[in-house]
Amino acid sequence: MTDHTDHAFEIAETAAAWVLKMSEDDSQDNRTALDAWLRKSPENLREFLLAEVAWHALGGLRRVRAEPIRMASGINEPRLGARQRLRRRVKKIALAAAIAGVLAAGAILNFWLEPTAERAYSTKVGEIQKVELPEGSIAHLNTRTSIRWSAKAGERRVELIEGEVLLEVKRDEQHPFRVVLDGSEIMVLGTRFSVYRKAADLVVVRVLEGTVEVRSNGPKPWVSTLHADQQIEFQPSGRGTEPQIGAPNHTVDWSTNILRFRDAPMAEILAQVGRYTEKPIKIQDARIADIRVAATFEIADLDSSIRRLEELDLFAVTITDDFIAIGFRDPRPGDRKGKQ
Repeated sequence: MTDHTDHAFEIAETAAAWVLKMSEDDSQDNRTALDAWLRKSPENLREFLLAEVAWHALGGLRRVRAEPIRMASGINEPRLGARQRLRRRVKKIALAAAIAGVLAAGAILNFWLEPTAERAYSTKVGEIQKVELPEGSIAHLNTRTSIRWSAKAGERRVELIEGEVLLEVKRDEQHPFRVVLDGSEIMVLGTRFSVYRKAADLVVVRVLEGTVEVRSNGPKPWVSTLHADQQIEFQPSGRGTEPQIGAPNHTVDWSTNILRFRDAPMAEILAQVGRYTEKPIKIQDARIADIRVAATFEIADLDSSIRRLEELDLFAVTITDDFIAIGFRDPRPGDRKGKQ
């Protein structure tokens, strides 16, 4: 164990001793001494607050004797009977277990001690990233995505600047979780859902598990509640009418580097696939755009996945260093008839 770790545990033990002491004797002298210790360093204050959390978790230990305090501070104590020693040991073990639990969760709890905690995360084209937010929720960032996370005023907040994020929200009724998009917001407690900021002032919210509330604060306010396997598309600026809830036509598997579509038009499929490559994807025949197909693409091997569209025996795929083109196989059955 390093000197730094030893010092951290020493502070934690002292903080625990102060919590026990103040619960037994909240005198002015003790308050003055505690205040002096807290002012010595921010670490002292942080560990004292964490120890208080641990102490309140032990709701059954209301009566605290002075023996554990003297033991922690090295003050001599009178001889104790076997029963008293057993009680003292049980209390000490229980508090130590609670402190260990708080220390293990320190990365999640410490950020609430900051006036405002903020983090920024982003991905490049073709990159997918999984991050654990400081309060314990998980964010999967899709290609070309930028988010800003913050915690303040008793709530957790994610601002989606661009791209798409899949959120697995850690349930915490004391600290609501919001996703902010211009004049709209998404409110959740604990659930799994994705938010995609498309071009032309459009956002798609898709719920995988649980329930979310989508709220527009624009000129014509509206509120919609979404459940699992539902999605909604709307203008985050608040313009337009209240949108309709529908069922998604493709699954949100991109977090595992897979894109799956079921009965989706080729125009939408190629628009989604095009987000993961710098090459423009060209449709060589306008009729292709409306053809509905089922298809699966591996993001890590996108060119090969796009080429597999030819297995539908309908399309011809051309891939160069500069572009990707999708056309019909030549000749088309209908075209062949017209040439006879």
